[in-house]
Amino acid sequence: MDHRALGQQLDLFSIKEEIGIGLILWHPKGALVRRIIRDFWEEEHLNSGYQLVLLHMLLGENSGKLLDIWNTMLRTCTSSRRKENPMLLNP
Repeated sequence: MDHRALGQQLDLFSIKEEIGIGLILWHPKGALVRRIIRDFWEEEHLNSGYQLVLLHMLLGENSGKLLDIWNTMLRTCTSSRRKENPMLLNP
């Protein structure tokens, strides 16, 4: 089953393209599940000796290239389709 349909059937989230392509609107149950997973992931990484790094939700091409992560993020993030000043949306 498509995760997008399942998430909507379980009332976890909705997707409204008029708000933004690929943007998830988390409903209360989905936000709770997301937070539990995020907290678990974060705790596991910290316990394994990793340090956390946070990025802005929108990343410009110049910042991404400066941080040497633009090409990696290009494969995993939603990008704007603007030719001038392209942006990536960090999930």
